[in-house]
Amino acid sequence: LYGLVSGYNAVSGKVNAQIGKAAGVLSGHTVIRQVKDAQRQFLNHQGDSSSNVKSLADLGISMNTTGAMSFDSTKIATLSSADLSAAWRMLGWLRGRFDFRVLNARAPGRQDFEK
Repeated sequence: LYGLVSGYNAVSGKVNAQIGKAAGVLSGHTVIRQVKDAQRQFLNHQGDSSSNVKSLADLGISMNTTGAMSFDSTKIATLSSADLSAAWRMLGWLRGRFDFRVLNARAPGRQDFEK
């Protein structure tokens, strides 16, 4: 989950650099809107309602006021084995929808959002 948080923050930094007064070459490009939409879907996804893991917050992932993600590993350490299974299912669902390699192919100059 540390990798997920680190990757999310890295992508957010690159995307945010394309927005605003000092925006980069992708300013106004649809790929930026697509990435922001994917981020919103990622953050708002709700897991299996029959599990205690319904959101990223249940895994110890939170957002600060600037939009940066952080991970508290003590939260996930308290989950039961059934809840951990539900967490892996939820993360698998999210991974299939938050894949920037698809967006890289659409970006002008193949801007790399994964680095």
